[in-house]
Amino acid sequence: MPCPSSKRWYDHHVDVRSHERRAYVGGAYWWTHAVIRGLFSVSAGEPVFCASVDEAIAKAGSHDGRLIAWATRLEPRHEAECAESEIELVRIEDGFIRSVGLGAGFTKAASLAVDPCGMYYDPTRPSAIEDLLQNMTLTDAQLDDGAQIRRRIVELHLSKYNLKSARSFHVDAGSREIILVPGQVADDASVLNAMSATIDVRSDESINLQLLRLARARNRNAYIIYKPHPDVLSGLRKGQLGADVARTYADLIVSDVDITDLIEACHGIETISSLAGFEGLLRGKRVTTHGVPFYSGWGLTTDLTRAPRRTMRRSIDELTYIAFVLYTRHVHPISGKPCSIHTLLDALHKQRASRLHEWRTGLLRLYARLCERAAI
Repeated sequence: MPCPSSKRWYDHHVDVRSHERRAYVGGAYWWTHAVIRGLFSVSAGEPVFCASVDEAIAKAGSHDGRLIAWATRLEPRHEAECAESEIELVRIEDGFIRSVGLGAGFTKAASLAVDPCGMYYDPTRPSAIEDLLQNMTLTDAQLDDGAQIRRRIVELHLSKYNLKSARSFHVDAGSREIILVPGQVADDASVLNAMSATIDVRSDESINLQLLRLARARNRNAYIIYKPHPDVLSGLRKGQLGADVARTYADLIVSDVDITDLIEACHGIETISSLAGFEGLLRGKRVTTHGVPFYSGWGLTTDLTRAPRRTMRRSIDELTYIAFVLYTRHVHPISGKPCSIHTLLDALHKQRASRLHEWRTGLLRLYARLCERAAI
């Protein structure tokens, strides 16, 4: 569905807790409950977590509430039922600066994307972030804030998961240009909905192998670094690519290195739709997209797949402000209270240095692996 009122919706929901209707939540993973509770508690009560989206719709309808649904668990029939019953529907997903630790490793989130009509990872339909980027005019103060947020992210060396490196990174590529190819999760919604004109995401052939082969063909003399996705390396998601196969096209394969170290060391990034492309833009890198991620189509990237709805030209500071201030909402990772992106960045920086947090996330990763093996 189109999103003609995205700006008005976000203007009205600057504080999502100001809403009067109680939230009924469907499809949310238990490790996201804390951030949802922090963001969507209202005077009428805390969010009610339901066993399914269907149950959440039923309760929202009978109690004059609104539905908060994890976007990947929302089906077209759910949307139709909400529209027919006039139930307000809000989609949520992990934010762009999420946590210190993996979501697939059960680390609780501190940031959520909040969207009334689509979701940032799905270009097959309009989303609020696309509408905001296409239509919103930012003030000078907002542009300055975007620049400050971008500089702070780079200065604090932050990314989505903020995993600690097992080692520092240095590579001697001589005079060759360094291209980073970040691996992606094969069954992730951002890949399955990528609309790529160059990669067949439904093929039996590995999407990461296709991406590496294309990156080599486009950069024949470059020094190509391939980094498997951390969720795949941890054994929690699909998309593993054998090192011997990856070396057919990559000069170097790295796993235990912080993604920000790699981004800062490279000249360019080739990706389908990875958030690493966005993080590269924040750091002034050249980014080529094979799919249609939310940050492509605005004149900031080399796009191998067209995005016809996106005709506006945007600066990186405009993209930063819209992504981190308007489109995502944040809570403090310790207190669980709503906070600004500036406060969250400082909190994650401190949390990354915490040995206690590292110990806790290590236990959660172990638990996640045990759950994965039990499910096989």
